[in-house]
Amino acid sequence: MQNSNSSKKKKSSIILEDETRIKRIRNKNEIPNEKKTNPNEIKIKIKIPNENENENLIQNQIQNFVENLIPNGNRNENSNENLIQIQDLFPNGNGNGNGNENNQIQILNQIENEIQIENGKYKEKIIQENNEFQKKKEIQSFKPKIDSQRDLQFFGNEYSDSNESLEDSIKSMKRFPTKKGIQKNSLFLLQKLTKKNETNTKKINKLFGIETIIRSMHNFPNNQNIQKYGCGVLSNIAIYHENREKIRNFDGIDIILKSMNNFPNNKDIQKYGCKALSNIAIDSLNQKEIRILKGIETIITAMNNFSNDIVIQHQGFRALINIAFDNEKNQNEIRILQGIQTILKIMNNFPNNQNIQYRGCLILWNMSFDHQNKHEIKRFNGINLIKKALENFPNDHDIQEQGKSALENLKK
Repeated sequence: MQNSNSSKKKKSSIILEDETRIKRIRNKNEIPNEKKTNPNEIKIKIKIPNENENENLIQNQIQNFVENLIPNGNRNENSNENLIQIQDLFPNGNGNGNGNENNQIQILNQIENEIQIENGKYKEKIIQENNEFQKKKEIQSFKPKIDSQRDLQFFGNEYSDSNESLEDSIKSMKRFPTKKGIQKNSLFLLQKLTKKNETNTKKINKLFGIETIIRSMHNFPNNQNIQKYGCGVLSNIAIYHENREKIRNFDGIDIILKSMNNFPNNKDIQKYGCKALSNIAIDSLNQKEIRILKGIETIITAMNNFSNDIVIQHQGFRALINIAFDNEKNQNEIRILQGIQTILKIMNNFPNNQNIQYRGCLILWNMSFDHQNKHEIKRFNGINLIKKALENFPNDHDIQEQGKSALENLKK
């Protein structure tokens, strides 16, 4: 089924080749600035004076060197900082050019060493920037960047039913657990790869994908797309007992219910949430867990909020059928939360929908063994609605069987 609530795909950003754009990118460290000069990198040439040249030349060159080491914004004309540095270079003089030849050579060596140190720092900085850029590039190059059903059609066969894509998606989610885009795109792809695909549905458990999916939903509780696709994947893979058990053990039921409760108006989250709970509820331990976590109330709320959405009604009916099956406590909970009224209202809203009528008759039959439930069904015109379903679908064997069995119980 196509995702009707997917966000629109964003247009690709256009990088303008102007100075303002380039400066802004570089200031954000998005790309390394290979032409960027380090303010501490001072490249000067020191000329060694011969005997006939004035030794004051040394002082002038050193003065320029020291001034260049101090950034313009931090230079203070009234400060003695420059003078102190110059005097430190003349241990045997006062900085007026009275040093001997040995002092001059010592000065030059010191200057050369400082220049090498600054160059070394600059090179280390460039290496660090390149490493950070490569890491960002590696993250951005992750595929697929799919945001909608239209994108999936565009990528087409590249990702369809691919075991390699399944493994890559899970590995990427593990490697970048805090990257929202990677988590969202990976979950979207996993939902497509596990839909009606027995191989991928079973393999995802072996790749430790279930705990990875649940962890992603836990880390991004306010992201509707991550919650939507996460519920979608869990609904697909919960058809197998091993997966259902692992979902319960890693608090997957709680995560699904929190997602549905946090986004009660998101149709897709409600749809996938109900579908996931309907499959998970096949196991008796999960039936109990859903009731304890107030999941029955969440399902009934979704059905009432989207009373005209046929897909949510299908999944809600399936969930209530499995939750109520051979479980007296859950049936009582459905009655207390006015679930019987909701079931009858939906049957009345969709009298010509065969699946709704079948599932309605089935759950009413399951619940009609209890005296209080019988009273509730009769009170809200349940008998007439069941008879109407029998009349509208005389050739549907399942509706005839479930409906007649429910009427038989209600007569007692």
